[in-house]
Amino acid sequence: MCTITQWKKPRRTNRDIVCYKTGCRAEDKFVSGIRSFEYTLNELYEAPLEESFEPEDICPADYVETEYYRGFTEETLRYIASGFHACLTVRGAEQNKGIFADTRVRCVVPKGSLYYKDRTGLIVSNRMIVEKFD
Repeated sequence: MCTITQWKKPRRTNRDIVCYKTGCRAEDKFVSGIRSFEYTLNELYEAPLEESFEPEDICPADYVETEYYRGFTEETLRYIASGFHACLTVRGAEQNKGIFADTRVRCVVPKGSLYYKDRTGLIVSNRMIVEKFD
């Protein structure tokens, strides 16, 4: 999964940001729909934000985003492949739900985290807490 943005650098949040992910429930754990990452509720996860130009990493979840950016160059865009990807709205999470996703969770990007956003409501951050099944 990849988030495409025109932001040159990540921003630091000055408040918690509520967001949503879809995937599967495995007893009391949540498994993300794209990378099958297993989350324990209310645990803080951290990962670096990293760009990638590898073809297998450049597969944005939202095809509206892909169409909008057609014709832009690598110099004007950032392809953020590594980090915790989510949607800022319930509607966005439902639209980006994968074929094996049957569960939605409410997440928080904690205050002080680094993040990128795209123009369609996707966010990728270096820290995330999956709070509860929605």
